Amino acid sequence: MPIGILGVVLGWRWAREDRVHPHHRFDVPGFVLSSTGFGLLLFGLSQAATHDWITPEVAGSVMAGLLALGVLAVVELRAAEPMLAVRLFGIRSLVGATTVISLALAAMMGGLFIIPIFLQVPQGQSCLASVLIPFSHASAIVSGTPLPCDVRARVDVM
Repeated sequence: MPIGILGVVLGWRWAREDRVHPHHRFDVPGFVLSSTGFGLLLFGLSQAATHDWITPEVAGSVMAGLLALGVLAVVELRAAEPMLAVRLFGIRSLVGATTVISLALAAMMGGLFIIPIFLQVPQGQSCLASVLIPFSHASAIVSGTPLPCDVRARVDVM
C-alpha cells in the first residue's frame, strides 16, 4: 500500500498530461484483433505447462491466436489510421535491432526469474537473501531506463 501511495504522489507531481487528439480515430478492428490474438496466444502457451502441445487447448488456442495476428497484419496494412504500423517491419535495421534487444531482454528476464530459485534450492540461501541479488539488478534496470531518453533529448538524433 505505501508503494502505491508513493507512486500516485510521484505520478501526480511529475507525470505530464497527454493531450488526446480528437481528429484521430481509435482503431477498433486493430484493437479487437490484437487483444484476441495475443490473448489466445498467451492462453495457449500457458496451457502448455499442463497439457500436451497437440491438445485442442494448446494447439487450437495458439493457432487461433496466430491466425488473428495474421488477420491483424492484413487489416492494419489497409487501415487509414492503423494502431500498428506494419510497414515499419519492412525496415531491416529496425527488425534486426528489435530482434536482438528482444532476445537480450528475454535472456535477462529469464535470469532474473531463475536466480532466486538457484540461490534457494542448491545454494541454501534464505528467501530474503535470494531476492536481494536480483532486486539490485532490477533496480539498476529501472534507474537506467530514462537515460537513453535524456541522451536523445540532449543530442539531436532526428
